[in-house]
Amino acid sequence: YSRTHDIVFKKLHEVKSSSSSASAADKLGKDMCQLKRVQIPVFSGDKRKYESWKAAFIACIDSAPSTSEYKLLQLRQYLSGEALRTIDNLGHSEASYEAAKERLDRKFGGKKRQVLAFLDELEKFPVMREESAKSLEKFADLLDIVVINLKEAEKFDDLKDGSLYLRLQRKMPETMLTRFNRWIFETRRDESVETLRLWLNQEAKHYM
Repeated sequence: YSRTHDIVFKKLHEVKSSSSSASAADKLGKDMCQLKRVQIPVFSGDKRKYESWKAAFIACIDSAPSTSEYKLLQLRQYLSGEALRTIDNLGHSEASYEAAKERLDRKFGGKKRQVLAFLDELEKFPVMREESAKSLEKFADLLDIVVINLKEAEKFDDLKDGSLYLRLQRKMPETMLTRFNRWIFETRRDESVETLRLWLNQEAKHYM
């Protein structure tokens, strides 16, 4: 009797475990179905957008269980302009797919290149108009992006009170610069790009 009881108990346990696994799998499947499908943008050659485009492409296409030939066809669909011309003369083999990714990385990729692109955009930004909420918000958003990219590139010295900090202040009208300097004195903060970023974000909130 004892042996029979053990066998029955074991079978029941296996059925229960199998049922639990199936239930968990069903739940996971339902959860996955509820997730919104990631949209891959079309990349045309803007170096500022390359890393985010690459992340989406890798997640949705490059990591998928499919042939390199099919992935290359997909890659071409998500490129246009200068980016598409970069890989246009390649074939359709597995080697061609790897070569295409290497070419795109070489021409558009790399943190340093992305940082320089955003710094160039910051340099071209006009001096902010006095009491212009739109101008202030746009400048604060751009500075956010620059700071994040500098941190990711581990260029922490650029976030101190060096040349970038001085260039940023030149984008501010005199009255705004006066308010910023007064705030630094009252809050006893160190002068830096990070401090300016914090103040600009606070100022932008006041206009919302």
